[in-house]
Amino acid sequence: MPRFQITIEDLNDSYVSQLGGIESCYEGQELNVVEHDAVLSEDGDHLVGGNVIIPVGHGSNVTSWWHIGQETRYGLKVTKLESDAMLKTWGYDADYDYGYAGCTSDRKLKRFIVDQVRDRNWIAGWHTARGICNNSGQYMNTGQRLGYFNPKRSEEFKGKISLFKNHADAVRDVDGSRRVAMKVGRAFKSMFPNFCDAQIEILVDAFRAEMVSKDLTLKSGKSRADFEKAYGGALGRNENPDTGCYRKFLGNSCLRPSYLYSDDNYHKDNLPHHPAQAYASGDFTIYWVEEPDGKVAGRCVVLTTDPDKPRAGPLYGLSEQAMTTMGKAIEATRTDDSWDIFRHSGWAGAKMLNIPYVNGGYVAPYLDVEPTRLTELDSDYLQIDQRGGINAGSYRGVLEGNDCCCEECGDSMHEDDQYHSDCTGASMCESCYQNTHSQCEVDDCYYHNDNMTSVKRVNRWGYDSCMVNDSNLDGYALYCTDGDWWREEDVIYCEYEDTYISPNNIDEYFTSDWDSELYPLSERVTATDAEGNESNVSKDEVDDDDYVQLGKTGIYYPVVKEKEGEVA
Repeated sequence: MPRFQITIEDLNDSYVSQLGGIESCYEGQELNVVEHDAVLSEDGDHLVGGNVIIPVGHGSNVTSWWHIGQETRYGLKVTKLESDAMLKTWGYDADYDYGYAGCTSDRKLKRFIVDQVRDRNWIAGWHTARGICNNSGQYMNTGQRLGYFNPKRSEEFKGKISLFKNHADAVRDVDGSRRVAMKVGRAFKSMFPNFCDAQIEILVDAFRAEMVSKDLTLKSGKSRADFEKAYGGALGRNENPDTGCYRKFLGNSCLRPSYLYSDDNYHKDNLPHHPAQAYASGDFTIYWVEEPDGKVAGRCVVLTTDPDKPRAGPLYGLSEQAMTTMGKAIEATRTDDSWDIFRHSGWAGAKMLNIPYVNGGYVAPYLDVEPTRLTELDSDYLQIDQRGGINAGSYRGVLEGNDCCCEECGDSMHEDDQYHSDCTGASMCESCYQNTHSQCEVDDCYYHNDNMTSVKRVNRWGYDSCMVNDSNLDGYALYCTDGDWWREEDVIYCEYEDTYISPNNIDEYFTSDWDSELYPLSERVTATDAEGNESNVSKDEVDDDDYVQLGKTGIYYPVVKEKEGEVA
C-alpha cells in the first residue's frame, strides 16, 4: 500500500474541527498516516480518508481524520511517499515469494538492530523503526531490510555478520553458500547506507558489547563442590536469551543465592550449604559454563546412570551461547543420535543425598523433572519416587514430608491439601479432584463427572456450556433433537413432532402464520386468501381447511363453493 504523510501548513478553527488533538501539534509538523486504515482513491495515488497519529504528551494517540483530494483548504499538505529505495537497489521483487529467504534464523540480531534504530530515534516519529530517516530524509523500513538481507552472526567467521547482498543470491541460496560474511561495520553500512558514519560506529560498538560471543569455558563434575559452584557462583552478564520448556533464564532461578539467602526465605539462617549439593549422589553430573572472570553463565543437571543415554533437566542460561555450549556437550555423550536428552521418561529411581534439616526436613532443591517426589532410602540417600512421601516442590531449599497419598494418582500429599469425594469416598489431591469433579450450575455443589451432564446455553457471544448434576436436570434443561441437552429457556417445543428444538436446529423449522406453532420446513406451504394475501402455513392446516393446491406449486388457494339457489 502506498504511504502518505500529512504536513500541517496552517492552524485554524476549520482544521481543528476535522482533526481532534490538533492543539498538541504545531505548524510545519509532519504526521504519519496509519497504513492499514488508509482509504485511497481508485487510482491509488490520493488519500481519501483514514486515521492519523497525533502525538499526545509522551505517547501517541490515533484519531479519526478525513479529507477529499491531495490538497485541502484546511492547511494540510498530503504527500505520497515512495517505498524504501534501498530495497530497489537490493533487487526486491514484489511479485516473488521469498519464503524462507524473507526470514532470519538469528532473531536476536534482528531484534537488536530494530531496538537500536527505534530507541535512538534515528527515524522521524516516536520510537519507530519505519519512516523518514532523520539523517538523510529518505524513507526506510528497518524490518523489511532485515527480512531480505537476512543478516546473522557468522558461525564460520567469529565476530562477522553474514547476509545476502542481493535478490539473486537470496532466491538461489540452498546451503548458505550465497551468503557473504562481512565485518560488522561494512555489514551495517550495506543495509543502512542512509546512516552517517557516526551512527554506524554506534551500532558497531553496541554490537560488540552485546552480541559478540564471549570466551566461555565448559566445565562438568559430580562432586558437592561442583554443584555448589554451578548453583552458588556469581552470575555473569545477562543477554536475554530465548526461553521455552527446556530452556530457562538463569537469572530467574529460585535456587540462585540472592533468593535462597534473602529475607523472603525463612530457612536462610539454617541452610548449611547450597541445597543443590544433594545432587552429588553419584547418579548426576552437573554441566556449567563460566565467563573469563569465573562468573557462571549457565548450568544443566544431567542424570548419567546410563552414560550412553543422558537424561537432562532444563538448560539454564544467561545467553544463547551458554545454552548452546552446554547442549552440544551433553548431546555429544550419547551413543544413539535418536536419543533425546531432554524429552525422556524422567528421573524416577535416581538417588540424591540425604541431608537432614533441623526440623525433620531435608536440604535439597526442587526438581525440574518428573516425578517430583522423593522417598528416604536410608540415612545416606533419598530416591526419586512417584509415590514418595517427600514433596520436592519447595523453592526454599528445604523439602518436607507429607502424610497421605492421593487415591486417584498415588502421589503423596499433605493431609491439609486433600480433597474428599462424596461420590466415591476417595481422598484426592487437588489436581485429580479438579479433573474428576465439576461444579453444578444449579446448586453450586461439586459432583463427580460421572454424575454430571454438559448443558449448552445461549449467551451474548453465541453458545457456551455448563455442568449440571443429573438430579438437577429436571426443570433446568431439556433433551433436544440435535442429541444435546440445552437450557430450557433456550429451546422451543414443536407440538407437531412432540420434540424440543435447540438453537442449532431452529433454522430447519418455521412458525406458522395461522396457529403460531412450530413446524419442520418440509411441511411449509403458501396459502393465498381471496384478497391475494400470502401466509406461510403447514400442510396439515390447509388440508383441514377449504384450500386446494394449484398444480404442484406448493401454493394453496381457497375453494369457492356455489351457494344454494345461485344460477350457475
